[in-house]
Amino acid sequence: MKAIEDLSQDQPARKEMDTELWSRIDAVIQQLQELLELRKPFIVVLDDPSGNSYIENFLAPRVDPKLAVKHYRRTKEQDAAVGIFEDEEEQDNRPRQPEQEFNLKEEVLSFPANCSNCSAPCDTKMKVVDIPYFKEVVIMSTTCDSCGYKSNEVKAGGAVAPKGRRITLKVADKEDLSRDVLKVRHSMPVKC
Repeated sequence: MKAIEDLSQDQPARKEMDTELWSRIDAVIQQLQELLELRKPFIVVLDDPSGNSYIENFLAPRVDPKLAVKHYRRTKEQDAAVGIFEDEEEQDNRPRQPEQEFNLKEEVLSFPANCSNCSAPCDTKMKVVDIPYFKEVVIMSTTCDSCGYKSNEVKAGGAVAPKGRRITLKVADKEDLSRDVLKVRHSMPVKC
């Protein structure tokens, strides 16, 4: 819905200035609208080299016939992208993480940020939590006192799984659109 809203925003002016561009964007908007209204089934593929992503299984602990999970061996490039290095030279070139002197799981951290809506100063809170079936995750929340904007993110915080994971979901009804999705890189939980 957000993509449809963003693409539609300047369409009237675009139609006056560049009808070809307006036509191409309108076609994308129509395709998104068909997906949103479930006029035809579609497939969501989540390919995660870290192996820590999930699409919620509504039938857990039973197998969900609409979900297919495939594990695979990462390439050297994918290993490097998720922070796994083969030799010491590669490891020495990566940025160093500061040593942590406290237990993150027991603390709610707060750090200054700027609101992404109005750019006013605000605080972002962060907490590390163990959630069943999601391993360790970092929950981040931002609230702006100036404009009332609220935002939250869930990011994977645990170790990198030994193999990559590709998850395929066949979206056929509204229930499938309500599944939670957790993806490690840019891992915002989203409704399908």
